[in-house]
Amino acid sequence: MKFNNDIEDPEDDFSGSLMIEDFDLDDLDGTGGCEVFDAVMSAIFISRPLGILWDDDLIEKFLKNKGYDIIERVDEAGETYRVPVKSDSKIIPDQKNSLRKVFDREVQKTLLKWLSKIE
Repeated sequence: MKFNNDIEDPEDDFSGSLMIEDFDLDDLDGTGGCEVFDAVMSAIFISRPLGILWDDDLIEKFLKNKGYDIIERVDEAGETYRVPVKSDSKIIPDQKNSLRKVFDREVQKTLLKWLSKIE
């Protein structure tokens, strides 16, 4: 339900204001040809520890407190992205989702450590 006083942020619209009528749904043949399908699948599987979609700056701050350095990388298309690296690590990750994957793991470890203490 939508009310007139709802505040909307254009960045919250993951489909880029595209309407279902803008697409040929016959493209759902498994080849990834439907942009709506791709957008929905990406939104479903995005990392959300504790049900929260965490901002990258907060993720980086948390990981820095856990002893990680944040390194900037560049992909084949020239797009920059950031990855976490433990100070003593000899390997720098090359996956764009490394920041969120490492964050998820560190949140899980932190919660388990905390839960173990309160038993």
